[in-house]
Amino acid sequence: MGLSGGASVATPATYRWAGRTVTYRITDKSAYYRQIWRAAVRHWNAAKVVKLVPAQTGQTANITMSVKNDTTKQYGNVIGLTFTSYHANQSLGSLHVLANARSYVYKNVARAMRYSQLERERVAEHELGHALGLGHAASKRSVMYYASRGIAISSGDVKGLRQAYFE
Repeated sequence: MGLSGGASVATPATYRWAGRTVTYRITDKSAYYRQIWRAAVRHWNAAKVVKLVPAQTGQTANITMSVKNDTTKQYGNVIGLTFTSYHANQSLGSLHVLANARSYVYKNVARAMRYSQLERERVAEHELGHALGLGHAASKRSVMYYASRGIAISSGDVKGLRQAYFE
């Protein structure tokens, strides 16, 4: 996984899933972007906090991952976005329980900003972090920093996820 060090302050969580096994589905047909999303899944699974598993055929996935074009009109030059919904009347500790999440990498923006494959993987990791319940980190050495480029999942990101799911 290659945790980046330094960011030892826990990344804050705003939501979490009811359990630690979370299903996902990659809906994009592109082998290139499927590989990027799979790398992000592997990296979060390597943290050993949650277990991301592919949804079975016919099963609704907790998290849907894909790519899109053209966020610039609505969101500016955003390279990725995650949309979540949660159960308003269900919480674990102080965190609302997630109902579903949809994460996207915007390929036209990635191309225009000349992101490498590794940098696109980091964007996917960032968006998947949101889909798992993490917010933005204060540390620039965190994949969850709002404007990170090429930064890996940090010890602070793992610490925040661990606090959300174990405390």
